[in-house]
Amino acid sequence: ERILEHFGEASIKTLLDDLLYHAKELCLHPFGNFVMQIFMEHAPATYRKTLIEIIAQNMVQVASDHNGCAVLEKGLSYGEEAERKMLVKSILKVEGLLPSMKSLRGGATAIDRVLDIATGWALSEAQRQLNGGAAKMINKGRGRWRAQESGRPRRK
Repeated sequence: ERILEHFGEASIKTLLDDLLYHAKELCLHPFGNFVMQIFMEHAPATYRKTLIEIIAQNMVQVASDHNGCAVLEKGLSYGEEAERKMLVKSILKVEGLLPSMKSLRGGATAIDRVLDIATGWALSEAQRQLNGGAAKMINKGRGRWRAQESGRPRRK
């Protein structure tokens, strides 16, 4: 972290290039994901953009892994607006991927970021996928979700 914060891009170009070369594997690795989270927060914008593009291209693998979800959440938090929207579209493009993230550590936070970023069609699609076509989902915190009451009486 300190290296990325205190040295210039030219000084650490080789390191950043090597991290990007192994980005997919590092995002899924139990320890490597922490490196990639710091990378997402502190790397120069051009490198962060490349990492976000790599994540978008490998969205199924990244979003289906609890380590990958942590890196994805950082991309949804620290990316430029266009990069964040690209990640949201990549998630929504795969039917069922968004709801499957609910059960992963870091997944609920990533879902919250998706719902914060999404607008228009993307927001409607995210809600539809989370709801399974049913009632609106409510985040109860700490990764717990439930369907909003639909006004119909409960079965006894």
